[in-house]
Parts: sequence; C-alpha cells; structure tokens
Amino acid sequence: MVPAERPDLPARHPQTVALYIGHLAKPDDGGKPRTVATITRRLAAINMAHKAARYAPPAKMDDPLLAETFHGTCRRLGKKQKAKLPLTLDKIVQLLGAVDGPIAGTRDQALLLVGFVGALRRSELAAIRVEDLVQHRKG
Repeated sequence: MVPAERPDLPARHPQTVALYIGHLAKPDDGGKPRTVATITRRLAAINMAHKAARYAPPAKMDDPLLAETFHGTCRRLGKKQKAKLPLTLDKIVQLLGAVDGPIAGTRDQALLLVGFVGALRRSELAAIRVEDLVQHRKG
C-alpha cells in the first residue's frame, strides 16, 4: 500500500506510481492481483486526473523505474493473446449480404469493406475518421 505521507494529487514522483503498480500487481492483503488491462486503465485515469487538475501526468513511461516496474508487471501478469482466424473473401461476401437497412446497411457494408481491404483491427477501424480517407480516381 502507498504510505500515507505520499499525497494522492499531485503524485510528485514516478516512484509513487511505481509503488501503486506494485500494490495492484501483488496486494498486501493477499488479495487477487489486478490484470494488466486494469493496471493500464488506472494509470490512464491517474494521468487524466492530474491533467484535469493542471498537474504534470506522473504515469508516463519516460521514467526508467516506472517503465521497468510496469513492463515487469506486464511480463509477470500478462496473458498470451488468442489468435483469431482471418476473415476470408467467402465470409465477407456472406456478411455483406446479411447487412440490412438503406443507410445503416450501406454504412456497415462500407466499414466491413474498408476493414477487410485494409486488413484493419477493430481498434484501427473504430479510430478511422472521415479526414483519414482520401478519394481515389477509381473509387
């Protein structure tokens, strides 16, 4: 647990955040360790709270101790991702045929096709903005 003499806001030293990561990964009370996703989300929340209060975000990975603590925790707690089978041309044709609706259907078909031809992950597809797209002379 983080000692009481360390203030919550602002966390003046990255070492404070490193101690917090250690506590999340291996709680003092023998509780269940948090997942890497939970720790990452909490670090993002710490940074956002500091930015909102107009303090420098302390959970940046440019500090060697903090980076090593976080990456070591990821190695220890991390889980191997399960590979998914790729979407084939036959399956994409089936998906395009199953999409309904005049406006939403056209939108969904466009998203499926852009994701397929761009070999994009869900997160990459969700991050696309209209400004990212360029009109090509062939369509």
